[in-house]
Amino acid sequence: MAWRETRGSWHQFVFFLVCLAIGVGSVVGIELFAMNVERMILGDARSLLGGDLEIRLARPLGDSGKKVLESLKERNIEITHVRELVGMSAVEEPERSPAGRENSSSRSTQLVELKVVESNYPLYGQVVVFPNQPFHALLSPTTSCPETPCFGIVVQESLLITLGIDIGSHIKIGRA
Repeated sequence: MAWRETRGSWHQFVFFLVCLAIGVGSVVGIELFAMNVERMILGDARSLLGGDLEIRLARPLGDSGKKVLESLKERNIEITHVRELVGMSAVEEPERSPAGRENSSSRSTQLVELKVVESNYPLYGQVVVFPNQPFHALLSPTTSCPETPCFGIVVQESLLITLGIDIGSHIKIGRA
């Protein structure tokens, strides 16, 4: 009966088979792509995370959580804490009057994502900076600031471009 039906409307049957082949091919292709992306991310997870495991919390760690972390340290598992937050960066820029004299200053601001790290960060890999200097030496407190507290920071080049500043310039993050 199916053979009789396909003889009369074989165009529709071919169209059905083509749609079926495209659907199966799409599902297999998407599954293969997802599997390759997952394999690639898992292969680089240590360097992307800076460790083997990442725990994100919205609240401070409770007593039971602190005990678990202490038990990991007792088993010689190294732990580092990283705090991430969003803040506002600002640069004081002197405004020039039409005659070329400096007036009061204006502020160039940018919303930034901050990452506060401990001295043993990252546990795997390394942070590459320009100019080539030890990463944690760049983060240490500095005395060459007009205000205190004053710490070193490492920023993406895009922030320097956005704020119109160079390496070694001073920026304000929040009130610091």
